[in-house]
Amino acid sequence: AGGLGFWLVRVAYAWLRGQEGFGLGDVKLAAAAGAWVGWQELANVVLLASSLALAVITLVSLVRGKPVSATDKLPFGCFLAPSIWLVWFVGVYSRAA
Repeated sequence: AGGLGFWLVRVAYAWLRGQEGFGLGDVKLAAAAGAWVGWQELANVVLLASSLALAVITLVSLVRGKPVSATDKLPFGCFLAPSIWLVWFVGVYSRAA
């Protein structure tokens, strides 16, 4: 479910903007997320990863004193991987309690 969802976003973005948005590594990582935490928790993974990415890009923008542009690149996998782990970790330990 995660891989398919990210792949569809990748294709739609490329079709609309004429350039690649997600790499295939992000798609594969999302597929692994779905296999690891289950499709029920994928929304939490994506929400956490997106929130972390938004916070970091905002902080970097403030530190640099330069606004973010639509062409700035951000490696989303750097936020997706720890988010998968955190959602899995919280899920495992909340079930154990």
